[in-house]
Amino acid sequence: ERKRADIEIRSNRSFLLSLVANLPLLIAVKNAGPANFGTMVEWNKAAEHITGYAAAEVIGRRMADVFPPDFGLSSEAEDHAMVASPAIADHLERPIRLADGSLRYLHAISVPLLDELGKVEYILCIAEDITQRREQEQHLRSSEAELAAMTHASPLGLVQVDVYGHCTYVNRRFETITGMAREQAMGFGWFEALDRKERAFFDEVFEHQRNSDEPYQRVMHFRRADGVMAWMGLKIAAIRIGYRIEGFVATLDDI
Repeated sequence: ERKRADIEIRSNRSFLLSLVANLPLLIAVKNAGPANFGTMVEWNKAAEHITGYAAAEVIGRRMADVFPPDFGLSSEAEDHAMVASPAIADHLERPIRLADGSLRYLHAISVPLLDELGKVEYILCIAEDITQRREQEQHLRSSEAELAAMTHASPLGLVQVDVYGHCTYVNRRFETITGMAREQAMGFGWFEALDRKERAFFDEVFEHQRNSDEPYQRVMHFRRADGVMAWMGLKIAAIRIGYRIEGFVATLDDI
């Protein structure tokens, strides 16, 4: 029975070591005991790939002796704080400076691993490289800001709606032309700027865009900010993702 238990333990340990070694997440484990405080005992393949530091350079040594001061994965002060008050620490965006001088960003979680007496024996760090995602998000925010500036500067009123005609965006020119604030235009509120006789036109738009790539065009009566019903040139183009229509963008020109 002891032999079977020993085989099972070794099998489980082998499985866990293989899992840790090959996970696509950075896995690092540090000793938190007083004798070897801060020395690294685990540094998996993803850690090598993300940081450029081989396991042979790291394991058995303290982080301060291996990495530059601004490496940033963790600090000795943070490790001491975790030993004093064990709790999972979530670092949403942690910059690390690599040996080649480049900067990467990690979403890191530090976890205290306790011994049978409830004291912190090891500190486990699990981290995901979010550098590319962060750059994409920043690029998206920049693109959104540029698009917002362009739409606000447009001489045409702009309206974005879903496939049911439910408004999700209007620009400032639309507000100026119609006298309708953005909050009023949201949902089906923008239909209030239309002549009542023309509010049932949206089915015609959808049918046209299903059968044609060309924008739907029409001249319609819209209510201006001064209350006068005026002729407006309306052009509506479909927002297509693949072959699916996800919504529409309309331009409004006071003619």
